[in-house]
Amino acid sequence: MKNDKRVVLITGGFGGIGFSTGKMFSRNGYQVVLADTQIKKTHFNANTFLCDLRDVGDITRLFGFIKEKFGRLDVLVTAHGVHSSVKSTQATETDFNEVLDANLKSVFFCCKETLLLMKQGTIINVGSSVGIVADKDAPLYSVSKAAIHQLTKCLAQEYGKRVRVNAIAPGPVDTPFLRGAFKNNKKVIANYRRKALRGIATPEEVAQMIYFMASDSCKFMNGAIVSFDGGESILYTGEPAK
Repeated sequence: MKNDKRVVLITGGFGGIGFSTGKMFSRNGYQVVLADTQIKKTHFNANTFLCDLRDVGDITRLFGFIKEKFGRLDVLVTAHGVHSSVKSTQATETDFNEVLDANLKSVFFCCKETLLLMKQGTIINVGSSVGIVADKDAPLYSVSKAAIHQLTKCLAQEYGKRVRVNAIAPGPVDTPFLRGAFKNNKKVIANYRRKALRGIATPEEVAQMIYFMASDSCKFMNGAIVSFDGGESILYTGEPAK
């Protein structure tokens, strides 16, 4: 069924940032598609799609579903990804591929399919503060997010006349992803919160910024990497001392 309501695809739709972003867009009248490796119940109106975005074939199926059901796509938010704390001298080829496939390859091909389907609209990639500054404690993750930032600029440069392409670079956000990155060590998390200039963001705060970036209020924004880290990227990098 095709209609005139705007459509947003959120990858990593059942993660902390992705789920909050889905709620924000649904509340504002969008048709929402949440894509993830695990599907859960939602308390707002959303379509769900089970897929592994490391598999380009799954990405093709996802966009085929959107084209068939809606016939359009207005906003893409790439909120999926994995974290790795493996050190550079300890990383294996498997470690490298796991992070880069999940965090970069999948984003690239989601953007590709979006640009083929989308006539006009916006892409918002979720990068990271450690894609702006280095993180010695998570080099593969840091590199993958920096690559997303550069991909964002390249696509904005080529397609910006019809599709705005920007990235948001969050710092610490209170999600299972962050807690997993710190191995659920409450002492480390509390120390992080204490040292941060503005504490730790909520997923809802990030979602509000993503929605703002997708709105007409930001129609002149293209190729931007928007820091949303409470000042982390100007203060320090890497995991706080234990």
